[in-house]
Amino acid sequence: MLIKKIKFNFGCGKNIKEGYDNLDKIDFDFNKFPYPIEDSEFKLR
Repeated sequence: MLIKKIKFNFGCGKNIKEGYDNLDKIDFDFNKFPYPIEDSEFKLR
């Protein structure tokens, strides 16, 4: 089984990075866990 790392670029604005999931509209506190992202929201591509 091939496992791919998913890299996030939070609060990216116009700073789009290739190879990352660029997320600009997520508003949450990184100090509170679990993060408000659904289990099925991100999948390996």
